[in-house]
Amino acid sequence: MPQLTYYVVRPNALTPAPSTLNRASYKGELYISPHVRMSGMDSEARIDTRERAEKFAEAILPKLQKRHGEQLRLTVMDASCYDDKWSRKKILEHSAIIQKRMDTNNFAANKPV
Repeated sequence: MPQLTYYVVRPNALTPAPSTLNRASYKGELYISPHVRMSGMDSEARIDTRERAEKFAEAILPKLQKRHGEQLRLTVMDASCYDDKWSRKKILEHSAIIQKRMDTNNFAANKPV
């Protein structure tokens, strides 16, 4: 089956994770969700382009540093999955949420977009 490439935003390993994500942190599987929260692999933001992912990381960094400490750094990485209907839908949904957050400058996790 063909592979589909997307982009994810990952916090650095020195970032203290919320207690609910201890296992993901231990495994090195911390990501940022489209709702600007730390998450595991199951809730990672799947972003369609590297440019959008880098802009998102740059935009959310100050908010996350305020929450998790100044030592926080974010890295954009490429990832891949099977090219199926569900994966394409998730990438489109997450990219739309992220673009709307950037357009409205709404990076509060508890504020809907």
